[in-house]
Amino acid sequence: MLKITCAVLLSVSLQGFSQESILKEFAEERNDFKLCLYPSTLRMINIKKDPEYNKLVSGIEKLLIYNLDSATAATKDYKEWTYKYTLRGYEEYISMSGKMNLLILGKDDEFVGATGADGRMMAFYLRGTIAFQKIPKLLETFEGGDMISLITSQLDR
Repeated sequence: MLKITCAVLLSVSLQGFSQESILKEFAEERNDFKLCLYPSTLRMINIKKDPEYNKLVSGIEKLLIYNLDSATAATKDYKEWTYKYTLRGYEEYISMSGKMNLLILGKDDEFVGATGADGRMMAFYLRGTIAFQKIPKLLETFEGGDMISLITSQLDR
């Protein structure tokens, strides 16, 4: 019985890891800059102590943000990894093209996506509870200058 329980726990752990690995492998092949944020970090970077921001991030367990290079944005190479997520059962929640591009896929309490404008592209992986329609607002906070300058300057690279 103990062997079965351990096998099930290992399988569930590896399944969770493999969900973020698709985006992680894609971005790391291109040496794209990554931020990895956990609950304590998300609260710490709220230098304005904005209670709305704290509510917004309260259910997030992990947030990975990748600043994708301009070639990736131009060629739409990000469609490659988003397709792999749809094969794993992720559903498209938002898809928008034009002056601003936005794509959000989700499954249970995991979300992945890409957003960009003016040749800049950012991809993300989010695990936790958040209303998917609030994800663009969350990503805006990292570009808006209200966070610690070390983090925002890295996203501007």
